[in-house]
Amino acid sequence: GEMIAWRSLEDADIENHGSVTFLPAPGGRGTEVRVEMEYNPPAGKLGVAIARLFGEEPQSQIHEDLLRLRALMEAGEVPTTDGQPSDKVRRAKGLLGTRLTGPGLTEEQMAEVNG
Repeated sequence: GEMIAWRSLEDADIENHGSVTFLPAPGGRGTEVRVEMEYNPPAGKLGVAIARLFGEEPQSQIHEDLLRLRALMEAGEVPTTDGQPSDKVRRAKGLLGTRLTGPGLTEEQMAEVNG
C-alpha cells in the first residue's frame, strides 16, 4: 500500500487522473507524500485562469488538503477557528481600542471584543 491512483470516468465534468505516493522520509523521519495530477479543465487555459481567480485551482486545493492531512496525522485532529471570534474582529480591536460597535458586527462579536 504505497500508492493510490485514480482516473475520472468518461462522462466526468473535468477529465483528470493522478496518484498519491507514500514514501519513507530520509533518516526514518516519517513519510513523504507526493501527489501527481493531470486534468483538462473546461475552456482550456481560460478555465485554469478562472479557477485560479476563485481559489479552485487543483494545485491550491491539493496543497490545502495535504496540510490538513499532515495536521490530522501529527495531532490527531485538524485545527479550526470554529467557536472563535474572527480574525477580522481581533484586528479591529487592536486598531480601534477597547470599545467597538458598528453595523458590521453581531452582538455576540461586540460582546467578545468589548469583554
